[in-house]
Amino acid sequence: MNRYGRGRPVVKTRRPYYARADCRAGLTLWARDPEDAETQFQEFAAQVEDRFPEIVLELRELREEDVLF
Repeated sequence: MNRYGRGRPVVKTRRPYYARADCRAGLTLWARDPEDAETQFQEFAAQVEDRFPEIVLELRELREEDVLF
């Protein structure tokens, strides 16, 4: 039954769906201080977002790592 009550069923049409996904990324940035590291990350994020506009990178954590060498 179609939406008018009689006849063949209405053909299923395409409908828009929204999908949201989260992704983790880890970068090692060589910088003199946290502000420099954040600036480097923002530059990297801008390059990624220019190439792939659907990707949005947000800085969640910035910490100094111990270098073992």
